[in-house]
Amino acid sequence: MRASPCTIGRSVSSSPHIGLVGTLGDYAPGTAYTNVFPQMDDPDATNWPGCTFLTSEQPTNNETVKYSFDTTAYYRLVSPTGIVSVREVGETGAPEDGLVIKTGESVVYELEFEPEEFDSCYTTNDLVWEFCQLRYDGSWSPWTEFGPNGKGFVFTNAMAVGGIFRVRVGIPSGEHFELLRKKDEKKQHPSIPVMMIKYGPGKKGEFDTIGVADTQSQIDIRNSAKDYLASEDYAYNVVVTAAYGFAEFGVDTLKCNIFVAHMAESAGADVPAINGIFSDYPPLANEWAGAEDTCPLIPGFQTTIEDWPLLAGTNAPQPGYIIAHPKVGDSGHVAIIDYDGGGIGAGMSGTVNKLFPDFYDGTSRDREYAP
Repeated sequence: MRASPCTIGRSVSSSPHIGLVGTLGDYAPGTAYTNVFPQMDDPDATNWPGCTFLTSEQPTNNETVKYSFDTTAYYRLVSPTGIVSVREVGETGAPEDGLVIKTGESVVYELEFEPEEFDSCYTTNDLVWEFCQLRYDGSWSPWTEFGPNGKGFVFTNAMAVGGIFRVRVGIPSGEHFELLRKKDEKKQHPSIPVMMIKYGPGKKGEFDTIGVADTQSQIDIRNSAKDYLASEDYAYNVVVTAAYGFAEFGVDTLKCNIFVAHMAESAGADVPAINGIFSDYPPLANEWAGAEDTCPLIPGFQTTIEDWPLLAGTNAPQPGYIIAHPKVGDSGHVAIIDYDGGGIGAGMSGTVNKLFPDFYDGTSRDREYAP
């Protein structure tokens, strides 16, 4: 929680002693922060716990005063609000629906303080940037510093590996400011303007992420899928017409596998038709997950889906991967990974969404497009 004994005004001197003009607000002199910090050695100042005032008389509530205190005490006594933003190099901001870049491309990280007067309190080396990565089981790797160049209000870093990443910046007080979501995962209903459709669990103010994909195909597949979020085109009770060499899916049928196949095909990736009497249906969710035989006519258990290798169960997720949760004896569920790790899929709820809760229970498997 922010703790502030005064409302910050303009800076009138430089560090290590910060001189500011401010108002005491509702804090009673001598009581609110008694003995929090040692007093600065200033014989001309009035003794008041937490600050050294340059006035000749003890200030009262709401009196505008000039005061000075040590920078380190300032860090601890008054916490700024830090706003973290990210953007691809050459862009002015991140897309509203999430930043996805290709491995090797660079991201600009930036910290802005509110109020901006806090900028003068910190040097480049004071601001240290860190990241952590989403794991296959939904946990996150330990926070790790970017390295010697990962410091300052703004820095640029080329993403060396693919994955889903959180980022934050730390200040000397031990406080951190993390990249946060700017909106809830909701969209306006296409035919009922006053109704909002929730398509994902994300909420404004929760942590946000950066998605890094190894190939442009993955980015294209993810982009095809995210454009359908909140759509009812693949609902259980609608007909999905034949397309891309796949047969029609009628009413009262689960459509997560045809949604994945259509999205991949629309992005230029080939998905083989391996099911049905005429081989005109795409792989099932359990087949994508490697839990059911994809070639029952070949001796031995097969997991092959041409051009889509099954990745190791502990592989870190990336945007544009196919993620499949097996349920032997049932249908399972399959989706396309979004920038934040969520699986974009056609759900029983009637919309395309990211609400399936079990993709990261440790049993799901991923596939990447590798023709």
